[in-house]
Amino acid sequence: MHAWRAEKGRMTEKFGACFGKISKAFDDLSLWLMLGIETWVKLDLSLWLMLGIETWVKLDLSLWLMLGIETWVKLRAVFISLMF
Repeated sequence: MHAWRAEKGRMTEKFGACFGKISKAFDDLSLWLMLGIETWVKLDLSLWLMLGIETWVKLDLSLWLMLGIETWVKLRAVFISLMF
């Protein structure tokens, strides 16, 4: 019983840390989008490195839903052009 509680505590802690990172990322995203596309690209790369590809893709899809397809495509086009 004690081991189960300890494991539950560790999982809750991990979830809280991950949720905190995602919340901070969205706060930063709002701020950094206001600051310009160069900073947004840095955020995009840092999210990918910090959260891993699967979570980054989920956040990318959330952006698509939040901003609309046209804005998302424009941002992605700028991102791709800056990468090459």
